[in-house]
Amino acid sequence: CGAWLALAGIHAKQIQLFNAIFRDGYRRIFIDKGRKAGATETALYILNRIAGLQPLRASYIIGPTQKEQSEICWQNRRIHQMCPSEWQPEFYSDHRVRFPNESFIKVAGANDPDSSRGWEGDAFIWDEAKDHNPDALDACYPNVLSRNALWIVMGTPARTKDNHFYKLKQAVADDPEWFKIH
Repeated sequence: CGAWLALAGIHAKQIQLFNAIFRDGYRRIFIDKGRKAGATETALYILNRIAGLQPLRASYIIGPTQKEQSEICWQNRRIHQMCPSEWQPEFYSDHRVRFPNESFIKVAGANDPDSSRGWEGDAFIWDEAKDHNPDALDACYPNVLSRNALWIVMGTPARTKDNHFYKLKQAVADDPEWFKIH
């Protein structure tokens, strides 16, 4: 199995992450990563697996801004290519992928913190979190707690110690509820 995964281009850190989520049941994940580490594909795989295989799931991949995340995931059709055609996904102009099982994946931005108050979902992936408006994460988190949603915060390291991404990294360093990966 490991040889097949290596041939498929999946590396050991991705396997650790998938196991943490789908086998071990972690609901809080912190990913400190480098550039071009395959994080966006990894995030889209996770969201596809949740939305495509489980009915009535609401999933979000959130970038610092809607425009930026749309460029990363939607405009280049990256999310379109990740959705298995057998699952019959439909792609909507509001950057939402809907599945026949009534689940969806939404590409969103954190540039309007008030809008994140209304996101009620089962999975949230905050991409390049160090560049996010921290108020958006704070506004959304109560909804995450109410549904025990999957909460993944990922990004490249912050340049300063006063950045909210760095502070979160320090806060969860010894917390057994969080799965951490570098």
